[in-house]
Amino acid sequence: MIVSVLLCVCEASRLPEPWHCPVDGCTYSTTVKRARGTHLLRHHHLKFMGQRRAAVPLEGAELDERLEALRRRNRGARQRA
Repeated sequence: MIVSVLLCVCEASRLPEPWHCPVDGCTYSTTVKRARGTHLLRHHHLKFMGQRRAAVPLEGAELDERLEALRRRNRGARQRA
């Protein structure tokens, strides 16, 4: 028996209601799941730990590695090669 399950990527990558940045004074909000961690890392140097846990501050080598990985991921395929 073959069962086929289709999942719309657009629906799976969106939140049902907007997420608001937990940092005081920051007005950023989004409905895109992946944007939460990217925003916290790029603007506040925090590691997103999920919906139920508080973000963790990053410093030193780990922060540098994660920012570089984010830069590489955002480059085009030709620039990565």
